[in-house]
Amino acid sequence: MKLRQLGNSDMMISPVGIGTAPMSSTDDWRVYWGKQDQTAAREAIHQALDMGVNWLDTAPFYGWGHGEHLVGEAIKGKRDQLFIFTKCGSINDGSGGTIENLSPQSIKKEIDDSLQRLGVDYVDLYQFHDPDPRTPIEESWETMQELIQAGKVRYGALSNHPVDLMKRAQAIAPITVTQNQYNMIVRDIENDILPYADENNIGSLAWGPTKDGFLIDAFDLDGLEAKDFRRKRWLALPEVYPHLQTFKQILNDIADQHNINQIDIILAWLLNNPMLTAVILGVRSAKEASEMTGCLAVDLTQADLDMIQAGLDTFNTVTADYRPAG
Repeated sequence: MKLRQLGNSDMMISPVGIGTAPMSSTDDWRVYWGKQDQTAAREAIHQALDMGVNWLDTAPFYGWGHGEHLVGEAIKGKRDQLFIFTKCGSINDGSGGTIENLSPQSIKKEIDDSLQRLGVDYVDLYQFHDPDPRTPIEESWETMQELIQAGKVRYGALSNHPVDLMKRAQAIAPITVTQNQYNMIVRDIENDILPYADENNIGSLAWGPTKDGFLIDAFDLDGLEAKDFRRKRWLALPEVYPHLQTFKQILNDIADQHNINQIDIILAWLLNNPMLTAVILGVRSAKEASEMTGCLAVDLTQADLDMIQAGLDTFNTVTADYRPAG
């Protein structure tokens, strides 16, 4: 597997990494993905590592700490096989909701809690999960530098932060990575964040490549559990979902022409963008993990890219009135 340098760090990472949000699903977490077998989750991580995937992304927010506990159990004896990326800032408000807290005191507490759950002495990448409107980014980013100097964190990153906050943090100390939602449906970062990252040697990671699974050919909206959060997404609306199915048929046709899986098309399309470093793919089983790297052997033709873009143009036009702002 050809590795890619992650921003200004010394980390050489696989183009696809292990996403742990879906496998962190619990009954009391508001982002419920359905029941998750814990043995299957650990097997997914092990399968990916065996295939040469060498990093994973997690967060205290995932299952309110359950995700980090799960990762800690799965990587026992395997710490030297992977880079560990986690986050801070998204805090349980006590009623299942989330508040953002990037105050120095909270950041320092969160890193210690994360290290304990993960069972490690340091993390390779520590990311501010979402912007905190109450704490100046300069104050938070200075605290990140203290954690780096203390050896608890190797590199600092921002997740879901706009360019203006990136610039303010960059004035304090270099940002190593920006992580943002990026997929065929949500492409806002192409306009500003990706170009800024590319110009400033900041690595870029894409979360949500399958748009919560909606882009996967096997996605079954009717088969989701009643409290699955995806039932309330705009893509699930009866005015939108049939058009999504029409677009996905284009992806299926291209996959059939290349004799590959549809997920390979989705990931290859993202990795075709030279400004993107790598993609985070959420997996819940060894079978799903086994499909993480097939995209690396895919060369999409210009005809393929044109077909996808034409399909997206049509989808965006007919669903424009239902797409949420921002």
